[in-house]
Amino acid sequence: MMQKYGKIYQFSTITSLAAGNFDGVLDFDTLLKQGNFGLGTFDHLHGELVVLDGNAYQLKADGKVNLVNLEMTTPFASVAFFEVHKKIVISQQCNYEAVQKIILENLPSFNLFYGIKINGLFLDMKTRTVSWQEKPYPTLLKATAQQAVVEVKNVTGDIVGFWTPAFANTLGVDGFHSHFISTTKDTGGHVFDFILKTGVIEICYFSKIDLELPTTDDYLTKALMGKELQKEIELAEKAK
Repeated sequence: MMQKYGKIYQFSTITSLAAGNFDGVLDFDTLLKQGNFGLGTFDHLHGELVVLDGNAYQLKADGKVNLVNLEMTTPFASVAFFEVHKKIVISQQCNYEAVQKIILENLPSFNLFYGIKINGLFLDMKTRTVSWQEKPYPTLLKATAQQAVVEVKNVTGDIVGFWTPAFANTLGVDGFHSHFISTTKDTGGHVFDFILKTGVIEICYFSKIDLELPTTDDYLTKALMGKELQKEIELAEKAK
């Protein structure tokens, strides 16, 4: 008997974002009806998005964290209704690489999509936050070259992320893509590295994707294929 898992709603693709399609198209009133957990970005690439427990937060390059106005828009976002299928307790100190290894060892397959939520005490957390971009837009790689990088110590909070299988690397970031927000909701961003002291990892399995694509002229006319674009996605996600 086939097991049924959850569904990710995704607006646009990571390749579209990497190519510089930063115009906000979908409003958050519509987006947040599709899930209580997720990530993405904002019109003009104005910050990182975290959706946690049904609330949406804008993590800005100036360090501020704002609740999202439902009239705001996004060029790229992934959300879902989070259900815990697997829970892992972390009781000893781990860095990001070690946590990723633990998660991969606990996945039932590398052929599904997963939501990853990590709540814990982080001895060190390194994040970046993209900033407002003006037209004509650069590529994502060039935009992240101007990113603000923040390192905080001894912070409690939540990592919100997705794991995407390699065959879907034109839809989402191949492997892990995670954003962080502190419990006090005053810092966060795209996760680069961390040291987790103690925490809990929760994993949600997804076997469905509801993909909605933009229909703007910029999206319809942009070239979204090629190895160079995939390489730029990888460099932008790991750029420090």
